[in-house]
Order: sequence, then C-alpha cells, then structure tokens
Amino acid sequence: MRTAPATATLISREDLAFATSDDLLTSLRDISGLNLVGRGVGGRKVLLLRGMESRHSLILVDGCRISSTDDIVGHSNFQYDWVPAQAVERIEVVRGPMSALYGSEAMGGVVNIITRPVPANWGGSVEFFGGAREDGRGGGSSGSSVSVAGPLGKKLGIRLSTHARRVEDTPYTISAVESELEGQELYGVNAVVSWQPVLNQRFELTVDRVDEDRWRDTITTAKLPYRSTYDVRRQQIGLRWLPKFGTWTGTLNTYESRSDFVNITTNGVAPATAQFLNDRVADATASRPLGESHTLTLGGEWRRESLVHPSFTGGRDDAVHKAAFVQDEWRLTEPLRFVAALRGDEHEYFGSQVSPRAYVVLEANKQLVVKGGYGSGFRAPTLKQSSPEYKFVGPHTFVGNADVRPESSDSYELSVRYEPAGSIGLTVAAFHNDVDDLISTKAIARAARGYVYQYVNLDRARIRGVETELDWTPHKRLRLAASYTWLDADDLSSNLHLPSRPDDRITASIRFDAIPQRLQLMLGYEYTGKQWVRETTGESRMPAYSLLNAGIRWRVTQSHELVLSLSNLADTDLTAKSDDFGYAEPGRSATLRWRYQF
Repeated sequence: MRTAPATATLISREDLAFATSDDLLTSLRDISGLNLVGRGVGGRKVLLLRGMESRHSLILVDGCRISSTDDIVGHSNFQYDWVPAQAVERIEVVRGPMSALYGSEAMGGVVNIITRPVPANWGGSVEFFGGAREDGRGGGSSGSSVSVAGPLGKKLGIRLSTHARRVEDTPYTISAVESELEGQELYGVNAVVSWQPVLNQRFELTVDRVDEDRWRDTITTAKLPYRSTYDVRRQQIGLRWLPKFGTWTGTLNTYESRSDFVNITTNGVAPATAQFLNDRVADATASRPLGESHTLTLGGEWRRESLVHPSFTGGRDDAVHKAAFVQDEWRLTEPLRFVAALRGDEHEYFGSQVSPRAYVVLEANKQLVVKGGYGSGFRAPTLKQSSPEYKFVGPHTFVGNADVRPESSDSYELSVRYEPAGSIGLTVAAFHNDVDDLISTKAIARAARGYVYQYVNLDRARIRGVETELDWTPHKRLRLAASYTWLDADDLSSNLHLPSRPDDRITASIRFDAIPQRLQLMLGYEYTGKQWVRETTGESRMPAYSLLNAGIRWRVTQSHELVLSLSNLADTDLTAKSDDFGYAEPGRSATLRWRYQF
C-alpha cells in the first residue's frame, strides 16, 4: 500500500492469525486513525475512521456493499460478522473520503474484506476454539469453523466456509440481573462457485448467510427484570462477471442483501419493532490503459434501498440511488502520478450530488514517498431520518425530520512514508476534514420516558488530526509496530467537542519468532486517551484507559497449530472508571485455538 493513491492499511492473513477473536472489529483495533465507540447496549461497539461516524465507513465484502445496519437499528452493530475468518484472505482499510468511487456511505473511509480465491488444488482448514474469563463471571466462548475449496473439473471451482460461535453474556458485578456484555450465538456460511468457460471470461456466484441471536438481561424503569433477544437473519446472494476484452478489464456485479431484525422479550415487556432491510444493487466498472501514461476507469451503480417498518405509510419506504463515475490515473513522470476522479449521484429524494477527488503520489526515491490530495464526500439521510412519519418509542423517543439534509465534507490530507533502510519504515499523515450538515439528534421535548429526540443537521463540524505509524524489523525474527493518532473533533455550531473521539490513541505490538517456523510470541498494547461525553448541561471528559494483550502461536506440525490468546492482562474495568463509556471491554481472559490445514 506504499504507493497507493490513498492512506490505506493492509491486514494480511498472517496478521489475522493472532487476533484474539474472530470478529472483524478485533482484527482492526491496531489500525492508526481508528477507534471504537459504544452503542450503549450490551457492550456493543462500532468503528470510527478519522473521527467520522460509523455510518460514514462503507463495509465491503469482495467489493459488494454491506448495509450500515447500526444507522438503521438503534444501538446495533450487526454489519460486521458477515464472513467466516477462515474465508478471509486480507482486509484493506482506506481512511479518508472515497465517495468519488463508492458513493454515499464512503464519506469517512472503506473497509474491504477480500475472501480467499478458489485454488487450483483441493485444500481447506478446520478450527475449534474455547475461551473463559479469569473471574468466571460469564463471557465464556466456544466455536468452530470449516473451510474447503478446490476444482470441480477444468472450468469450475468451489469454496465453502462455515463458522459457529457462542459467547455467554456477562452480568454486572453490582447487579447480576443485568448484562454488562450481551450473549451471542452465531452460525454463518460463505460459498463461492467460480466458472471460467473460456479464457478471460470468469463468473462467480456468491452466497453469504448469517443467523445470529443476541441476548441481554436488563430492567425497565419500573425495575422489572426481563431478557431482550434480537433474532437477526442476514443474507446476500450475488452474481459477478469478470471479463477481459483486449486491453479492457472489468467487473459487473448484481446482488441482493436482506437483513431481518426481530426482538423478543420476556416478562410481558413490549418488544422493539421488527424491521426488515433490503438492498438490490447492480454495479459495473471497466478499465483500460490510454497509451503509456494514462489508465482510464469508468463505472456506474444502481441501488434500491427498502425498509419495512410500521411507522411508514403502507408499512415500508424505498429509495433509488443512481451513480456514474470516471477516474484517470496519469503518470506525469516516472516517479510522479496524478489521480483524478469524479462521481455523480442521483438520489430519489435528495437530487444530485457531485463528488470530486484529486490525489498526487510522488515516489521521490526508494526511501521516500509523498502523497496527498483532496476528496469530497457526502451521505444521504436514511429513510428513518428523513421521514416525518418515523417514530421510535423506547427509553428515549426518536422522530424523523423531513427537513434533514444530506451530509457533505471536504477533506485534505498529506502523508510522508520514509524507509531509510529495508528493516524500518515511518509514515506520518495529517488530515483536515470540514463536515457540513452532520446529522445528529436534538432533544426537543420531555416524554413519559426520557426525552424526545429529533434528527437534525449540525451547521458544521471540523475534524483534524495526525497519524503516525512505525514498523521495524531489527532482526529477521523480531518485528515491532506502533502507531500514534492525535485527533481534534469539534462541533462548530455549538462550540462543543464531538463526543466519543479520544484525543490520543496509541497501539504497539511486538512479534518474536522464538523458534523459526514453529513458535511465535506476541505482545500488544492499546492506549485510548480522554474523550468527551455530552450531557444535558454541557460536556465532560471520560478517563483514559489501556489494554494489554499477548499471544503464543505454536506450529505443532506443518498442518497443526495451537494459538493461545491472552486478553486484557491488566483486567481493565471501564465501568469502574466511568459510567459514561456506553460499552465495556471483556475482563482478563484466555482463548485457545486449534487449527488444522489440509
């Protein structure tokens, strides 16, 4: 990613092997410019890239968009665990607006999960794991995954991956009838059938299916205890064509995603409203060189977004998105490249939006790369946010607003990558993002339970920061990596800080090949600095905290390996530090994994 025309991080399959959990968020925690924020229910967390909201980060699986369900279903984070970890080849994370290529949801960045290709020979892997907290206070975990892939003749191939996971809920120490961390039971499958009838013409049929239950014990305002369970069903089916005609290469995708959310409660407590989200998408890209110095890329997208909810007239609402884009990568000289892109979006309710992008990459020499540019981003309001009919009644009441406008941003960045020797590399990136009409909520009245909040636009927000990354291999058996992020995020319309954005964040890791090809040791550290929290009378600061993790990876044979993950060694308890975090970190725990490759 050294000369990519963006600030990007690559997480390899080798990096994923040491993850303390098989969920996506755990795999991304070490990335510079990324932090996690709570969703206020059962310890749920979502990711923020460069201080932008989670709804501004587009999640892709092999280039196909995953709906940001946390912006549809309150207090949720259901958009992450779509693909089994054993099926993942790598994860690419781009920080900064990519609306010029991907449209509305890519205002803050893109996380693209790339699955493993279908191999020429049969093979696969099996994994089983189990984990427990040191204090025995719930949170025990177990699971398995199986992946097999190979050819079905000369022109046909298949890959099938499944995974299952169960995590027990964790009660509060001071209130055993309430869950600090929710429980989870998940079953998922990812299947790809690849067919290449002739040279340079390949077709892929993909199926992703995840069935998941999340549960937590809680109490009503009248102190009535009950269990709330979310039954979540997610599915995506798609067909992809990967053609090549002469110098033209391209991709044609058509796919449909469906996410069903049904809440079940006990003790006679009314459940949350069932919701059903559906996306139908068709997109295409085509690329070819123009002479020796230009590479032209053209593309387009059509998407119909639907939501079934009783608040809408007729019980549902739909919106159609249309888009076209063009990008030119121009090599001005051998070390200097200029990339320009322009995308036009047409939204059924909010009209047209143009998103330009310009980026320069200068490879001054083998040691120094300088990159920088400008990007415009936007995000249209969700169907709920823009509907005057929408109303959700819970601990607080939320209502839609017909006057809410699309969010937009202008972002600038400059980065320098310096590699004085082959064993060390240093990257420093500075960014400045002006956000107009950022969508938030505002209390407009008191309700029988809590407040009534309406979706509104903030006049303007400013987010700026610096990201520093260091990777050093002082010895072929020793690898060190560290990052530091400074962030300043302000709501300029109220002269208050944007909440849940730490001023500073530090990550560091050490990997040591104690016995080459047999035994690896890992030690990881995370520091999350002080962050602001909004209150009815203003704002206050939450304390900083640190996490320490370790891992041992032992290759018993070429086919068998054991991985022991030790999490939160210092047993950091966020609830003891502040009641305002809105999420929790699991206590000191250990997870043992057995993997077999064949």
